[in-house]
Amino acid sequence: MAVEQEQGKVKKMIYSDEMGYSESAATTFVAMTGSPYYPLKGGRLIQVKLGVSGDAVTSLMENVTVKLTSPLWGVPLYVTCEGSNLRTLPTLPIPKGIQNCDLPVQTGSKITIEVMCRTGATPVTPRYQLIGVFEG
Repeated sequence: MAVEQEQGKVKKMIYSDEMGYSESAATTFVAMTGSPYYPLKGGRLIQVKLGVSGDAVTSLMENVTVKLTSPLWGVPLYVTCEGSNLRTLPTLPIPKGIQNCDLPVQTGSKITIEVMCRTGATPVTPRYQLIGVFEG
């Protein structure tokens, strides 16, 4: 959903977009589907939200980390989320990992997105979705 704010004669818009998705069980960084991501508009990345889910009672995902990098930033942005161990009943929702930020973005400038699950066990049937909230 986009929200427009009038600022003088220039309208600013806050919008969200799916930046990446993954079903990787990797315990080292691997690219998410959608990486590299290219912003829809120039402006600012102001928040990233990491959703973690599993679709089986045997699903296991713990300490999920997503790393975003861009040549415009000079430093990486990390967002993390803790899993809930095996998804046996009762299944409680996994809270989203949310990281506020204020980073410049430009159309045509890529953002590389990588994900890993740091766990002592092998991740099983994980699902990760990364949503970016932008202002531009």
